[in-house]
Amino acid sequence: MTSRAKLPSEPPKEALLSPEWCDEMEEWRVYLLLGRSMAANTVASYGSDMEEFALFCSERGVGPLEVAKEFEANGMRRLHVVDLDGAKPSHVVNYKVLDAIAGHTSLIIDFGGGIKTDEDLVIAFENGAQMVTLGSVAVKQPELFKKWLYQYGAEKIILGADVKKNRISVSGWKEESQQELMPFLTDYTKEGVNKVLCTDISRDGMLQGPSIELYQQIMKEFPDMHLIASGGVSNLDDIIRLDEAGIPAVVFGKALYEGRITMKDLKRFM
Repeated sequence: MTSRAKLPSEPPKEALLSPEWCDEMEEWRVYLLLGRSMAANTVASYGSDMEEFALFCSERGVGPLEVAKEFEANGMRRLHVVDLDGAKPSHVVNYKVLDAIAGHTSLIIDFGGGIKTDEDLVIAFENGAQMVTLGSVAVKQPELFKKWLYQYGAEKIILGADVKKNRISVSGWKEESQQELMPFLTDYTKEGVNKVLCTDISRDGMLQGPSIELYQQIMKEFPDMHLIASGGVSNLDDIIRLDEAGIPAVVFGKALYEGRITMKDLKRFM
């Protein structure tokens, strides 16, 4: 079991703050999570492919920790962090990054990627995650997911639903399961799940607009769900459209990294 590391007040620049540090992580995403009733509950989430994130860091001469600090300085309160290095070998890899961000900001962090065992979950929580997003384990090991849901509570567990052609994909989108979206959500809401991060895989990173009809369908079936929409956001208008459609929260990243959305644009949701 890994205990939370004690970091110095200023971590070594070469370890966490330099843009070169981004290059050492093959695949890593930090998301800004924007939430609706957004005036009262700013849940901003932002993310990107590693290439865009590395460029974003390089242009500012900073690393992931400084980017997280920039979000916080601009009024963000929540951060969604995905360890894609962990998703492939099916165990948490980049927990030190999580620890650094948690230790040097006051952001509420939701962490996902590679959480497959009790030890992985403990590592995530002990290194600063207040919530975790779990997808593959909910499909492949439903009893383990339910155990964690009952043990930690629905406030700490977010169900990840990555969708392609109405079926749930797992293992970093490499495998398509036989689970259909609506029955999948129905089963887990009956178990007490109330937070769901739903990604339309066909839209993710494409900057072609979010699947608003899909998210409206989910909200119609589950009106009390805290749904976090992910995939396709290309500009501020997309976020406004999601807000007007009654979608509680949205994850986006590429649009921010490419300058299609700015921090100033997001002030209206603070």
